[in-house]
Amino acid sequence: MTAKRSYTSIKTNGETIEYHFEDSGLLTKGETFSMESTWDTIYKVTQTKNWIMIWRNRQVANPIPKTAVSEGELVELKQILDRNGVTNNL
Repeated sequence: MTAKRSYTSIKTNGETIEYHFEDSGLLTKGETFSMESTWDTIYKVTQTKNWIMIWRNRQVANPIPKTAVSEGELVELKQILDRNGVTNNL
């Protein structure tokens, strides 16, 4: 119950979020926030059947629905991650 209360109390959880992947890092923009991360601060990037997970550490990840990412964008993301030494299974 504590986790559910914590999740629903965070206003940014319902926002539309844009992710911009660049060689210099990851830019995350929401309706009320903007955050820049360099690739050395990203723990890893994984994919499941329906999701791409940007892991900030071993316990916290930002999920991106695979339906929001084209095949070409996925290939480009893998290239960026590989160039920057980010562990991934894309």
